[in-house]
Amino acid sequence: MRVPIEERSKALAYYHANIDRLRAYQRQRAKERYYRDKATKIAKNAAYRKNNPDKWKRIKALSNGKYYKRRFFFLRALHIIARTQDTISHEQLSWMLACLWHKQRGRCAYTGKRLDRTANLDHKTPISRGGDNSLDNLQWTTAQANSVKGAMTHQEFISLCSDISAYIQQTIEKRLV
Repeated sequence: MRVPIEERSKALAYYHANIDRLRAYQRQRAKERYYRDKATKIAKNAAYRKNNPDKWKRIKALSNGKYYKRRFFFLRALHIIARTQDTISHEQLSWMLACLWHKQRGRCAYTGKRLDRTANLDHKTPISRGGDNSLDNLQWTTAQANSVKGAMTHQEFISLCSDISAYIQQTIEKRLV
């Protein structure tokens, strides 16, 4: 555990003391939400499969029955492979992405913010500038940070951020004088 027991807040201590009961309650609520809107969800899924048969066939063909296991990383891996035509398997790449996520502790490489399902996979050196899909060249970022970085390399982006920070600091100091 990251936070020692004696340093935990009351809320965190309560969570760890009741973790099994809370998880069971969350599972029950998720089931209730699913069954409340089940017909709508089934209709949406059917419409997607009908409107995107090629995508659906490819997903099912690649998944080999493992589509629902680590789906978030699996889908990101499929997107990368589809765009770059890499020879690496989707299973290997999804495992690599999950390891990278855990290595970054679920935080953005640039902002340090906690990531959610909207997280983007960023290439430190973009593919368009000679980068590859190796684990050393990939990092998880927020969608906003990735959008701002664009096609810059990691070093160019860090340099730009440093320049902006220095300029803002100088401007603040001038106003205070």
